[in-house]
Amino acid sequence: MRSYDIRQGVMRRVRERFPDIPVLEAEERMDEAAPCFIVKLVRGERERVGERRYLAQAAVEVHYYPAVLDASVHDTADALYEVLELIEVDGSLCRGTSWKHEIVERTLRFQVQYELRLTRSREDASKMNSMKQEGRIRDAEPRDVRS
Repeated sequence: MRSYDIRQGVMRRVRERFPDIPVLEAEERMDEAAPCFIVKLVRGERERVGERRYLAQAAVEVHYYPAVLDASVHDTADALYEVLELIEVDGSLCRGTSWKHEIVERTLRFQVQYELRLTRSREDASKMNSMKQEGRIRDAEPRDVRS
């Protein structure tokens, strides 16, 4: 799992719900005309919980720049709560947690966090070429066997 996959999963879900509004990554925004959505990963962390297992968390922020500030901004926030509950990451569904939104300077800022459990694949260890086994019987001193 990469941060890119989570960002793309969020962008895909927003595009499905709002097909007429451009959805861009934060790095792509260049004086884009409103309305538009901007998606950016604001925080990511991983914690090791086993030999090859990790708990990954990613906080994503979706900014909505409306054409004009009106009540539809709150409707857009409600729609994002529904749409971003589940996203697809690497072929599996991931549930969002810790949703919140605020309206600052005519912009809707919607935040959601995703938690994933990751398993790192085993590293290929070098195998032994061959094992040569030799055996022999050691001569031992004769035992006194009495019948």
